[in-house]
Amino acid sequence: MRLRRTGNLSSSEQQEFNEAKTELETIEGTLSYKAFEVVEGIDSIIGTNAIDPNHPLMQDMIPIEPDGVFVSDQGDDGTCGYHACIMLAESRNRLTSMKELERLLPVARNSGGEATGTTAEDVRKMLDGLNLAPKVTKDFSKLKQGTRAIALASFVKKKKVSMVVGIGSGQAFKELNFQEGNNTVPESVRQASRYANVRANYPHWVVVDGIVKVNVSENSTPKWEEHFVIRDPQGLTYTHPVSTFDRGFDGEVVYPTN
Repeated sequence: MRLRRTGNLSSSEQQEFNEAKTELETIEGTLSYKAFEVVEGIDSIIGTNAIDPNHPLMQDMIPIEPDGVFVSDQGDDGTCGYHACIMLAESRNRLTSMKELERLLPVARNSGGEATGTTAEDVRKMLDGLNLAPKVTKDFSKLKQGTRAIALASFVKKKKVSMVVGIGSGQAFKELNFQEGNNTVPESVRQASRYANVRANYPHWVVVDGIVKVNVSENSTPKWEEHFVIRDPQGLTYTHPVSTFDRGFDGEVVYPTN
């Protein structure tokens, strides 16, 4: 297991973090604390800076270390589209900031001051303002459930660039056959709001950086799966199986062409 800080710590939190780090070798299972996570699987991603419990990709993501790449963190503000643009621009050697992006596209907020989210056209406009010559495609949304992510994987391999990808489609979950092999998705998952009306409750943008093969075997016999490599504006980096990415993929993609 590995321990990774995911937020700023107070002095008391730092002390607890250090104690947990010292005892890490003897820890079994999940270490639950708001400011850090045990990186060993989805059950260990805990807390406010780790992941929102309504995240559409939560079920199958595998946390990974950032390994030198830039990962932006939107915090509690609903500005994932802006932070996805910051990360994509960084991958194209174009450094930017929320301040610059807000000059290109002011954050839309409701009467309570909460950000109301960004559309694919909003993302395109910001990336265009950064001279990244972006294009929007919604062609994947026209494909049948179960084939969209496979098509996206082929698209990512062909273009060989990082892309801003929309997740959180309520339609995707409504179309999903909840029988997967011989396993039935738990009733609690079937009835969760994120699987019923997530488009209204959890529209989200992430950056897909590429495809890797991950050994998901639980024994000595290798079992390789193709996974998307993802940077998430919630301050996360993880891989996600292509085979189940349709659970959250809403079919909208914005990518640079220059």
